[in-house]
Amino acid sequence: MLAEKGAILPESTRLLSPVPAPTMVVAAGLAYNSHLKEMSGTPPPRHPTGFLKIPASITGSGANVRLPPHAAEHMDYEGELAVIFGKHCHCVEAENSLDHVAGYSVANDFSARDWVYDAWRAEGAWEARLTWEVNIMGKQFPGFTAVGPWLVTRDELSDIGNQKLTTHINGQMVQESPISDTIFSLADTIAHFSRWYSFCPGDILLTGTPAGVGVGRKPPLFLKPGDRVEVGITSVGRLVNHIES
Repeated sequence: MLAEKGAILPESTRLLSPVPAPTMVVAAGLAYNSHLKEMSGTPPPRHPTGFLKIPASITGSGANVRLPPHAAEHMDYEGELAVIFGKHCHCVEAENSLDHVAGYSVANDFSARDWVYDAWRAEGAWEARLTWEVNIMGKQFPGFTAVGPWLVTRDELSDIGNQKLTTHINGQMVQESPISDTIFSLADTIAHFSRWYSFCPGDILLTGTPAGVGVGRKPPLFLKPGDRVEVGITSVGRLVNHIES
């Protein structure tokens, strides 16, 4: 009866992102201790760092993600925890910042790293700044912010730091880390970004990625057409995307 009325959908139904059109997506970078070690021992930042991603880059679980035709050589994956706000959040303190969170989801911060080697070889501050900006542009393509498959409310998951994140490429595990390996706590990260950003209900904070990204591996591992990318977080869910040309 419920299925006939549309209250229960068949298992084959592909879900959209739990928030398909947020007003803002903030992505934390240099967030995990293990990731800094694999990136040539990058020193930890003094405070949370991040950048904006355009909402038009969002897609859901089960969606195909296209290799950008002009930047297809070094497409990378970054499994992440996504925080979704449920209340307006601006200039909050760490002790109550989590009160503004509606819940959690799984994310993949895809990246076209075709220029990343130029950034590493940059000889001057201006050249390094330009190549870094281009790398951020490589995160804005359609489908490059995959979020899903659903939202788990915060009251259902009070111990998010104890959950484990994994990423698999075609069944091979390439990332495995507890969420607690982040340099800064989730509460501190939200409070820091709220000093500048005014988060609205439905806005998304991507919380960074642990070690195992393609560009940090030896040899590097980049995505190609036909690859299946699966990011899972225990007690949250599994996000699956397929790469196409």
